[in-house]
Amino acid sequence: MAGQAPFLQQALDHLAPTEQARAAHWCDDGVAAIDAEPDQVADSALRAINNVVSLPPIKANVRPGESILLKLMQAILVDTQAMTPHRPPVLVFLHGDGAATPLQEADAIQNELLKT
Repeated sequence: MAGQAPFLQQALDHLAPTEQARAAHWCDDGVAAIDAEPDQVADSALRAINNVVSLPPIKANVRPGESILLKLMQAILVDTQAMTPHRPPVLVFLHGDGAATPLQEADAIQNELLKT
């Protein structure tokens, strides 16, 4: 994905005036962050994605990655619920390993998030 974030630009160019883009990441070492403030033109989100995917890979136990993924998604929900007007988040995963989360646990995380 390094250097490929501009391919997201086409989708982000169609944001409505009331929509915003952000970027967040988590890592299997238990680190997570919301990396870009809301931006209607998505420039800061694309820069944040490029910055994160350019970092060297982390070799870590996957359990901290699974836990931090859930905490990050909860933080994203809290953050978006505080926005006015309220808009539900749309989450796009740019890496497909799901933090090596077993399908049953990934479903549990998804169900927890969908409760909101």
